[in-house]
Amino acid sequence: MFPKPVLAVLCFLFFSPGRANLLLNGDFSVWSDSIHPSGWTVEDTAKAPVALDADSVHSPPYSARITRMVSGTGDNCGVSQFVAVQPGQDYTLSAWCAGSDGQARGGIGISWFASDTTYISATGMAYADTALSGWQRLERYATSPAGAGLARVLLRVYGFSGSQPGGLVYIDDADFFPGCALVGQDTPAVRYGPSLTARPNPGSGPVTFSVGAHGPGSVRVDVYDIAGSLKSRVYSGPAGERLEVVWRGADSRGRLLPSGCYFAVATVSRGPAAVLKLALERR
Repeated sequence: MFPKPVLAVLCFLFFSPGRANLLLNGDFSVWSDSIHPSGWTVEDTAKAPVALDADSVHSPPYSARITRMVSGTGDNCGVSQFVAVQPGQDYTLSAWCAGSDGQARGGIGISWFASDTTYISATGMAYADTALSGWQRLERYATSPAGAGLARVLLRVYGFSGSQPGGLVYIDDADFFPGCALVGQDTPAVRYGPSLTARPNPGSGPVTFSVGAHGPGSVRVDVYDIAGSLKSRVYSGPAGERLEVVWRGADSRGRLLPSGCYFAVATVSRGPAAVLKLALERR
């Protein structure tokens, strides 16, 4: 039987509506090459080519730049990713989006599929506001339908009447998590508890965790395997607005862990935890 702390983590990871990002490479920090972000499918390289961008980012090191090569409405493409889900569960999709020339705008949405990839239904889209400049957070909340086993997360560019080819949209920091977001984009992050990102993810190690924990107190970062066993305590110490912590991809005895799925958990002395799915890909 698992000890109580491990049981609590397992319950949090798989049953509670916490902010566990279910996407791989949601921050677009890892690329197979300059036009293919790891973990994502590029829908149409002719109508909406995707490229690594290091200049216009919401958080470093990279964002995904999508160019809309068609005019007017229709032919809306971008990047997508399948995620395992449970039927009848609330989910929230969010992403940060910026446009540069007024010829395209970003949009996010969710399509639901059975476990055998049979299509079930889709949510409506959340669109960027072309009247606003700079980065803006898009959010779409939905409940997975009966029979759903997969969600297809969509991050796309959209055209409108009169728009011309060549419109640029930047996407960064996509997040798909169980539960309903409780606050809007301008509410202080302290309401969510700590923030946690990792780069590269997927990666072969080492991994750099960025931890944000507001206010006084302490913060701890642990890595668990898929069975909920604690493999490594990466950090335990004072909280801070932004901490950078390096994990070698090893267990508490210094042995390198094999390829597979792991979970990083950041906890603070008060408030909820942050959970992040990791993928180690040993070469």
